[in-house]
Amino acid sequence: MRAVKTVITRAGILKKEFPKDEEDELLLRALQDVNVPKFLKPDLPLFAGIISDLFPTTRKPEIDYGVLLNALILTCKEDGLQPVDSFLDKCIQLYDTTVVRHGLMLVGPTGQCMLDTCAMLLRTTARRIIQCSLTHYLCAVPPFRCSHVSRRRQDV
Repeated sequence: MRAVKTVITRAGILKKEFPKDEEDELLLRALQDVNVPKFLKPDLPLFAGIISDLFPTTRKPEIDYGVLLNALILTCKEDGLQPVDSFLDKCIQLYDTTVVRHGLMLVGPTGQCMLDTCAMLLRTTARRIIQCSLTHYLCAVPPFRCSHVSRRRQDV
């Protein structure tokens, strides 16, 4: 039941973000966002077959991760890493998982970059949150203006 609740939660989030999109597409995307990160590579074709049976006429929704993807690539370059597609995909899958789950555990064989993926996503999202906060703050607060009038202490 937790998996069903998670899919419904993700579908609700997507419906709020994209109110004009078809519900079949949103549900398909919610199923993919919630389940694909949990599957091993050999299980993905089986999942794709099940999804195509459940949604035979629904096209696979294209997801725009432009801002997050650009921030991940920038963070990779700043850290001296190559932004390999499989690594970026795992970072995005981890991001999608954190959107709908309260907690998660990264498991896998040694050398699979689980810690790097988590650390990269943390640095990227922290940087993005700070940038958005500063942009919002700087746009919301009127510019500071210096007064050229000098005041003496007794005038105050």
